[in-house]
Amino acid sequence: MITWTLSQASTWRRHARKALGSVLLLPLLLACGGREQMIIILHTNDMHAWFAPRTGTLLDTTQVELGGAPVLASLIRQFREQNPGATLYLDGGDFFQGTPISTLSEGMACMDVLNLLAPDAVALGNHEFDYGMVAQRRALDHAVFPVLQANVRMIGRPHPYTQSDMMVRRGELQVALLGLNTEELFQVADPRRLEGVRVDSTHATVRKWLERVKKADLKICLSHGGFHSDSLLALAVSGIDYIVGAHSHTVLQKPVQVGKTWIVQAGDQGRWLGVDTLYVKPGKGITRMGGGLISVTRDAAPPAEDVKALVDAQEAQVNATLGKAVATLAAPFTRTRHGESAVGNWLCAAIRQESGAEIGLWNNGGIRRDLPAGPLKERDFWELSPFGNEVVVAPVKGSRLRALLANEARHGGAHMHFDGLRVAAGPDGLPSVMLVNGKPMEESRVYRVAMTDYVWGMVREEGDSLNTPKGCGVLDRDMLMARARKEKTIRPVVDGRWGPGQTRAAN
Repeated sequence: MITWTLSQASTWRRHARKALGSVLLLPLLLACGGREQMIIILHTNDMHAWFAPRTGTLLDTTQVELGGAPVLASLIRQFREQNPGATLYLDGGDFFQGTPISTLSEGMACMDVLNLLAPDAVALGNHEFDYGMVAQRRALDHAVFPVLQANVRMIGRPHPYTQSDMMVRRGELQVALLGLNTEELFQVADPRRLEGVRVDSTHATVRKWLERVKKADLKICLSHGGFHSDSLLALAVSGIDYIVGAHSHTVLQKPVQVGKTWIVQAGDQGRWLGVDTLYVKPGKGITRMGGGLISVTRDAAPPAEDVKALVDAQEAQVNATLGKAVATLAAPFTRTRHGESAVGNWLCAAIRQESGAEIGLWNNGGIRRDLPAGPLKERDFWELSPFGNEVVVAPVKGSRLRALLANEARHGGAHMHFDGLRVAAGPDGLPSVMLVNGKPMEESRVYRVAMTDYVWGMVREEGDSLNTPKGCGVLDRDMLMARARKEKTIRPVVDGRWGPGQTRAAN
């Protein structure tokens, strides 16, 4: 199996040109009795409206200059030109939400970019519901490419409200494509945006589809379920040849085979383009394959001029709207996968202090970018926290806080940050001593805790009528900017407040 990296990209392109001769001979090969046929699959996922060139990171912490959608488009077009009639470009969803241009346009700007990238099909992700069903329909009507979603429909309707699947031909191959959204849509999207929506079983949906497409030579799922969910699907349902994954932002440097199904996923934010060469035998599925990821850096390819012009215009619109200076960051904000981070600590402190709560909580998944030291503009806060959730103050018992953080510790402290608390680890690596603003936490006492309404959905306990949050009437990013303006210079702090998270991560 081959893993394509940036350093190998030029070699791969030479390989693709040589392979082109074989592609042109496909009709002759078919006449000789159904031999292997080659197909190139390009794939992306979870781009989250990160279309502009920028400084970013790849797998390690080394900073690189990313080429954004202009370079991504150029790479896609090169592969299509080199392999006419034998290339598919697929996207696993979550192209909305992440940068201001998405929110300002309610997703329409994302569709403008995708229309130029011209995918052969995309799946809907959970963030395509963030602006509500009316905005989603407006954006989908603007798309000039197929949008697939088989397991989400409106209550009372027998069929999905988008196209569920499609059949495409590449050479003499019949390729069946199915789109899937996460079964956890109501847990990861705002239920208020999902009025009238029903989510069906992924496994049942795929089984019915496979019955209908038995004669297809290649069966591909575009799945916005996450790598773990995709792996379970591959084990539970036989007959899927290839899954283009999304949702978990997993960087699979080479395809992973689970059972007889190949699974791929290309990280997030358009930092990688997946490139896989499949050899398919009619009636036999994938007989051999190789592939991996190409890093979409500025020097990977010349930018596509039409995409560059569109992205530049979008960036100018954002800078004109959100270009005002807010504060200065004295040291970088860098996210961590486990334990505490300076950015998580500051976010929690900001909403705690602005709301007058005793404790502040912020989920790690709600921190969407790193920030370098230096001047901060309004757009930086929109990108740091792009979802526009309301800040609420809820009464939470000490026993619930302990249980919440114990669960976090069991998972390596990966999901929740806090301020107003200090937590020491016991011998088992779980929370032992817990202090609230310097005083021992009381299990039976109710504390006033600031968080976003999304985090409240993670903290609340069903049936506890005491837990009624009070909305602050302020979006999270607006409260963060208000705090930043008061501080003027933000000085990041890491003070060892999260012992269990660090202990479990180290083990």
